[in-house]
Amino acid sequence: MSERSSAKRNGKNTVFVDLFGMPRYTTQLVNDLYPELAITENDVKILSLNSVLLNKPYNDLGVLVKDRLIFLAEAQATWSVNVLIRMLLYFAFTLHEYLRKQRIYLYGAKKVDLPKAEFYVLYTGKRENCPNELSLAKEFFDGDGSIDIKIKVLSKPDKNGIVGQYIRFCHVFDEQIKKHGRTVFAVEETIRICCDENVLAEYLQQKSEEVKDIMVTLFSQEEVLDAYGQECLKQGMEKGMEKGMEKGEQTGWYKASVSHIRNLMSKKGMTALEAMEILSFSPDEQKQLLAMI
Repeated sequence: MSERSSAKRNGKNTVFVDLFGMPRYTTQLVNDLYPELAITENDVKILSLNSVLLNKPYNDLGVLVKDRLIFLAEAQATWSVNVLIRMLLYFAFTLHEYLRKQRIYLYGAKKVDLPKAEFYVLYTGKRENCPNELSLAKEFFDGDGSIDIKIKVLSKPDKNGIVGQYIRFCHVFDEQIKKHGRTVFAVEETIRICCDENVLAEYLQQKSEEVKDIMVTLFSQEEVLDAYGQECLKQGMEKGMEKGMEKGEQTGWYKASVSHIRNLMSKKGMTALEAMEILSFSPDEQKQLLAMI
């Protein structure tokens, strides 16, 4: 990888999904929070939530534990109480899927049995004095709403538990980005420092190359748009035509788009349509780009 490659803006969130998408680490997470359950990997079923709201990189985790607990968590680097609304939607989706798969009938007279639900947000930013809990009714309905969910906030870096280690990993990543920019070197330094501190060391040592690949991408969508502009200017100058800039814009836009789509297909194993969805191209743009790939 080039040292000039840029680190993903959502790198930490993607590592969150990769890390806790592995049953052994999900089991550690639940046992850290609920040691009395003493669960094993066989007791954990990971629930995929990536398509609940948006077809884009995500940072949420759903876990069903022994059919007795629905555990939902989201990691966020930017503080926002809107996580309460997202969590409500995640839970509605998750509960709907649980009822469907269990074939539970809701219109009978008998009260149905439901797993207990617990909600968490892992806050990895630098905001001080984070509350320990957020309430939907309090934040959005002045405490008077007829609907409420409460989310426990975890924000303390700690080397003893996997939650605290993940938060520390995020802090180290932010520090290295500040020092070295969004470069591969910043990613490598993050991995080195965390391994030295025994922070997610096993995971990072076993999957160092995968973690680098997760955290590094050629451009963010905004950077691609900047590249379009530069390519357009270059082509317009080369053509030296009265309408060269206009034609150069269109040509440069399509060339840069196709190049970025092909990179995602090659590096991430995506189909062309999956890559275009990630980059948020419109249906009309997708049709035109697909013909060029």
